[in-house]
Amino acid sequence: MVRLDKDSMDKWMMLLPGDLKGVVQEQTDCSEESLKVVSDGLGELSSLTGDGQVERVLDFVYRKQEDFANLDRARRIRFIAWMSGRPHSLSPKHLAILFDPKRRYAAAGEDEEDGDAGDSTMEKIAPVFLQDVVELMQALGPRAARTIFDGETLAIVATAGFEMAQKSTPGAGGV
Repeated sequence: MVRLDKDSMDKWMMLLPGDLKGVVQEQTDCSEESLKVVSDGLGELSSLTGDGQVERVLDFVYRKQEDFANLDRARRIRFIAWMSGRPHSLSPKHLAILFDPKRRYAAAGEDEEDGDAGDSTMEKIAPVFLQDVVELMQALGPRAARTIFDGETLAIVATAGFEMAQKSTPGAGGV
């Protein structure tokens, strides 16, 4: 179960590296009423397994978009991480529903007629979730670059680039 209470969030925050902690603490306004609504709902949904589990969670998010938007960034990111780590696998279709405000789907109680995707959208929360993930990825970018491009790797790439440029320069034995 994803726990969004203050103690659980404080423990989770202590585990985050400084660059990520800064991003999730950037936006800290959190409605206590919305936190209760979301926490209670997720508590009920966290034990679901099998077919329809993802759809039930998506339906909950759809119905409680305003409450999710009223949570702070750390709690929304923790929710997204929880969704990603569920035993089911989120399909690209499910991700598109969460992050694309124009993506239509059939919420509970709607009929999908003739393959139509339905009339429900995550128009209120999708832009918020997307911005949270963008901020997170921007913080992770320098970390990933440092991992991929250390000094030795950059030297190898630069040397190869110079060699290729030399070979393709007219008059230098190249093209």
